[in-house]
Amino acid sequence: MEFEQVAGHAAELIHSLPKGERIRIISHCDADGIASAAIMAISLARAGYRFHVSIKKTGPGITDGIGENELAIFCDIGSTNLEELNNLKCRVILCDHHMIKGELTNGINLNARIYNMDGSREVCGATATLALSLAMDEKNIDLAQLAIVGAIGDKQDKGGFTGYNKKVLEMAIEKDFIEMKEETTFSPDKSLMDSLEECIEPYFSNFSGGGAVRFLQEIGIDPLKKFTDLEEAEAKKLLSGLALKLVEQGAEEFALTRIAPYGQNYGNLYDISSKLNACAREGEEGVGIAACFNDKEAMKKAEELQFRDREKIRHEMSELEKEKVEELSHISYF
Repeated sequence: MEFEQVAGHAAELIHSLPKGERIRIISHCDADGIASAAIMAISLARAGYRFHVSIKKTGPGITDGIGENELAIFCDIGSTNLEELNNLKCRVILCDHHMIKGELTNGINLNARIYNMDGSREVCGATATLALSLAMDEKNIDLAQLAIVGAIGDKQDKGGFTGYNKKVLEMAIEKDFIEMKEETTFSPDKSLMDSLEECIEPYFSNFSGGGAVRFLQEIGIDPLKKFTDLEEAEAKKLLSGLALKLVEQGAEEFALTRIAPYGQNYGNLYDISSKLNACAREGEEGVGIAACFNDKEAMKKAEELQFRDREKIRHEMSELEKEKVEELSHISYF
């Protein structure tokens, strides 16, 4: 594949630098961007290089503050800022999947779109970055765990992983770094009343403020039980009741169970993606990077940020329930 061949050229550019050289990493402010930056940072550290990570939002000025460096690697960001990248004094490697504006003349472009791949479904920033990581050293395949976290963050798991994302997942499964497990979309580790009230994907209307308890009591299930404690008949009754609830809400597409990727080093990758998204939304991107390095304190902090972020989302959804929906021919809005 030409994409992987060009990744090899980018790896050669990195390895041409003396060990200990500091390399700049600039990445996007979301779960995919944080996962991308972490993949690149870990790969550089393993190869004997120093790194400096900056997480930025899209828009002008993404090259500000780069300073004197031999190489800058842009992950999940930069494809609409190619003029800025071309004006840098250092060489550039771009690992991305977004729409492109212009041409990169100052380095190597690993934007999946120019290699005939669908950047909205088949490749994310993290899987594009992993291609470079694997070209640097095939042993970096363990970082496929983070690449899949990035793909989940960009909703590229919907309908199943495809394209290069699927290839990455299959490689990680083959090497035993990822295992697929069936699970519910709500937490199986908490009481049903808490896990249903806290669930945001899917969101159950009127479950806050005791609504989840009343729902469970109406269908004859103990609210204090965990999903894993239910008998088979009880589990079927619960899932059927929840499905009916979502239909009554007007949900067109929903899933109450899924086959989820679990990483050898990170556990549930859906959960890690949620944590990284929360870190980005709360302005704590550094916590997300540290969590990807498996720092225990950072992971604990990320869990706190995740809870705070979900609380905000649930509050906003609850407030929206009180608003009147305005319907036009093609859209509905609050």
